[in-house]
Amino acid sequence: MVRTMRVCGESNVYHVVTRGAGHCLIFEDNADREHYLALLDTACEQNNISLLAWCLMSNHVHLLVEAPMEHISQMMRMIGSAYALYFNRRHGRMGPLFQGRFKSEPVETDEYLCTVVRYIHRNPLKAGVANIDKYPWSSYCEYIKQPKRVDTSQILALMDGRPGFIEFHMQDDPSAPCIDIERGRKVIADDEALSIAQSALPGVSIESIYCMDRASRDESLRKLSASHLSIRQIERLTGVARSVVSKAARGQ
Repeated sequence: MVRTMRVCGESNVYHVVTRGAGHCLIFEDNADREHYLALLDTACEQNNISLLAWCLMSNHVHLLVEAPMEHISQMMRMIGSAYALYFNRRHGRMGPLFQGRFKSEPVETDEYLCTVVRYIHRNPLKAGVANIDKYPWSSYCEYIKQPKRVDTSQILALMDGRPGFIEFHMQDDPSAPCIDIERGRKVIADDEALSIAQSALPGVSIESIYCMDRASRDESLRKLSASHLSIRQIERLTGVARSVVSKAARGQ
């Protein structure tokens, strides 16, 4: 299959999104998130990339970066391969972790730059996980407190400092045309779904279902289905193919 050529912009600023294969979880706990951020820091430094905003969700990542696209592609390859190896080894998982190539879009105007920053930071609120100022896994707190890995100067200048930044983030713009892997897919937030799954299968590691023998796997999948999680949700949580989940749910 011929790959579609990436759209490159003159600004060298890009909104980048990468997600788990089949929408599966790519972060099981805070140790995973810390490891991903450490890889991100190293890859940005080695590829001369300026990080402007970021947000880690349970099954996808948003980044706003400034660099030539070839540098960004190299960064994403470095992070993707290293993190997948770490994650699969730590959680006893096999197979690809990420869904194909990362998505990207150029950000060419100051107005859209502000829109994308707000969109990235409002992801936890949109997913029903947490208010943006209470969510520790995005760059929002770097903007309102102390920068750690993000260059905040450009965005704060455009928004008239921290008060303007906070006020702008309080305004929702559901029509913003930012790339979105979940648009039109209103489901239970994956963090909530994981909690439901753990309650349905006490004492069972959700990521271990993928490697169970068929009888044990199907019984676990039936219990997850009975807890009112959707087939797609169970697929994302467990990494088990949708067709297998569906058959198990029907007792086949």
